Amino acid sequence: MHLNIHSQGLDDHLGVLQEKYMKLKFSIKNNLKLTALAKQNQLKNSKEEYLEKKIEAMGSLY
Repeated sequence: MHLNIHSQGLDDHLGVLQEKYMKLKFSIKNNLKLTALAKQNQLKNSKEEYLEKKIEAMGSLY
């Protein structure tokens, strides 16, 4: 009987650990997606700024 109680406690603990793992995994995936999106937006903004500067430079030549 004592063994069953101990086993149930381990199963409960395992369930808690699995839930924490899934939450952490989800959080890490979201952070990676947000970081990738931020980098993509940063690159897009840099390209737009470059093109604006290029157009300004070309316009001043004429």
